[in-house]
Amino acid sequence: MKFSGQGSGLVLAALALPLLGELARSLLPVDAPGRRWPVVAAVWILALDVNLAVSSTNGLETSLYLFALLGSALLAVRSGRPLLVGLVLAALAAVRPEGLLAGALLLATGRWDRRQWGLALLGLLGGWAALEGWRVATYGALLPNTFAAKADDGLFDNLPINGTYLERDLPLWIATGLGLLLGPWLRRDRHGFALAGIALGSTAAALRVYLWMPGGRLLLPVV
Repeated sequence: MKFSGQGSGLVLAALALPLLGELARSLLPVDAPGRRWPVVAAVWILALDVNLAVSSTNGLETSLYLFALLGSALLAVRSGRPLLVGLVLAALAAVRPEGLLAGALLLATGRWDRRQWGLALLGLLGGWAALEGWRVATYGALLPNTFAAKADDGLFDNLPINGTYLERDLPLWIATGLGLLLGPWLRRDRHGFALAGIALGSTAAALRVYLWMPGGRLLLPVV
């Protein structure tokens, strides 16, 4: 079981790199000057992140969520099948509780007409309702008990603890944060706002975790 968790995490982390490249390419205008370099930079920044190495070999779900989030984002940007997109986005909530937030924000970026958007929303809500129905029937709770146990304190209560884990990566966090905050405003891009919201919202959720390993350190590869 241990080998399976570590082995699959390593494979999914490796597969996330080309997914990130394809997502970056899809989000850039076709006629953008120097279009290749942002794609190359995004892939290399993730590949060289030491936290990706940690999170991909610890046997937890971080690599799976990274792969699922990037793959869902790419599907939402490219796919012309909104119902399928909605169902796939709903599945994110099965990997991590904040996956539903990611699915809702990605759904808002779809380039569809009103009918297609309605189908995507139907898939998202239907898939999520089925998942929560199974959780309540099986465990008697809407959220996994691990999340509830580790996130009892508020975000600001755990920031000092998380800060000790994030100190080594502070330059990367600052650069990432500035890019998330300034990029969408400079381009007035609603897709950029949605993706920034996913990253910031997921980070805030993870930074509430304080047991055994502050969540922000594991989330850096996802950001």
